[in-house]
Amino acid sequence: MDGGRERRGLGAPSKLDDLVAQRIVAAVETGAPWYMAAAAGGVSRSTLKAWKAKAREGVEPYAAFLARLEKAQAAGACEVLGIIQAAARSGTWQAAAWMASVSKRWLMAGRED
Repeated sequence: MDGGRERRGLGAPSKLDDLVAQRIVAAVETGAPWYMAAAAGGVSRSTLKAWKAKAREGVEPYAAFLARLEKAQAAGACEVLGIIQAAARSGTWQAAAWMASVSKRWLMAGRED
């Protein structure tokens, strides 16, 4: 992303610039679902879906953007899990029970991506 609007083919220039990407990535890192993050970045859900499709085809700058989104999502989730684990260790039984209830689902989900 060079900060400018990129033109590909005959369509309108891409809305994906550094500011839009930064806003979407920041929202995802806080735990916002991707459709909300798209809105926070000023783009529609369908635009974000189209960018993800282009990213999966290896088209830049979309592929790099998707990698940033996935990294932000993982970082945000790990931060929240750390908070929950700390609560469980300090004796909050609800946090420990929640961790126990989801651990099996995570193990199963991790088998295939």
